[in-house]
Amino acid sequence: MSEIKTENDAAVDSGHKEAEIGIRETEEASWRKESEKTSVLGIKIVLKIYDIFGKRVSLILVWFISLWIWIFSPELRKSSRIYLDRVSTFAASRGICLGRLSTRRHVYRVAENFFERLLTWKGVITAERLNSENHDHERMLARAREPDGAILIGAHVGNSEMLRGMNSSCSRKKVSSFMYARQFPRFMECIRTLNAESGLNIIMPEEITPATGIYLGEKLDAGEWIFIMGDRLLDGDTRSCEVEFLGRKARFPLGPWLLAGIFKKPVYTVHAVKINGAYQLFFREVGEVRFSRKNREQDLRSYVESYARFLEELLLQAPYEWFNFFDFWEEYETLEQSSGKKVSKHGRGSGEGGGKPGDESADAATKRI
Repeated sequence: MSEIKTENDAAVDSGHKEAEIGIRETEEASWRKESEKTSVLGIKIVLKIYDIFGKRVSLILVWFISLWIWIFSPELRKSSRIYLDRVSTFAASRGICLGRLSTRRHVYRVAENFFERLLTWKGVITAERLNSENHDHERMLARAREPDGAILIGAHVGNSEMLRGMNSSCSRKKVSSFMYARQFPRFMECIRTLNAESGLNIIMPEEITPATGIYLGEKLDAGEWIFIMGDRLLDGDTRSCEVEFLGRKARFPLGPWLLAGIFKKPVYTVHAVKINGAYQLFFREVGEVRFSRKNREQDLRSYVESYARFLEELLLQAPYEWFNFFDFWEEYETLEQSSGKKVSKHGRGSGEGGGKPGDESADAATKRI
């Protein structure tokens, strides 16, 4: 029987486990099939060089590592090229010239980002070092000092580990990061040893079950922030909707928005994106997610569309900050075929199970988060 694993909390009690729904039978998303390539020894060597010689020398080593990855990872180069061509074409349609975008530079940015994520967990890079416009940093810290729980939505754009740095600077607001990372045990073990005092609690479910929704609800009611990625599907049964993204239809998960609406908690989107060599914080206050019983899928879709527009604006400013290395636009079509289910125009799961559109508990919603 699967369980929800956390780094700082005990596993969910047995009463929560009784609501399990079993292993999914539909095709998993391609990113979940990736085998772990993390080298714990390699990470230790890079960090040791950093401790002795500093960041500049470490980045030289990172450059050579990225060159190795670029040469011997043809699928990664292919995915990078697909994305870079798409963002370049989209920018041109908006009258913006991004210049010649290179897969080599993109892959280097991946390696550099990974290194900076390690430094974040190590406590070297913190939220205090982020640039921000429109007082985003101050607004984020002000919200963090409030007692209410909230859902934070991010994406594989920029450095999401900056949340760890935020915890050390905002009165120790508890942030639980919801991660599906069972295929990366060595990396998770590594970051666990870098900073055991982090205020960030990592929730790693073996499977998404009704117990997951109950557990997240308890944390939200306790005043915690739950950080969830809002750009990847788990499999063909993931509740999702189709929206325009960088000039072509793509599918985004509805789960984070649906949970926020069910638990009546505010939503913030948080991204730390490197622009012109410095990290910029983007903190958006979406507010409480509202949807009607009759038009639930359409109402939720409007939030996803707004989020997709925001991601587009980020990527136009920093095109190399995209870290989804699979064909993002073809992925959902593959999953759709594997699930053998028809997706409605506005979203997956409209009216499933024979119930009314609005009749959904946290348990049921979590089955297709």
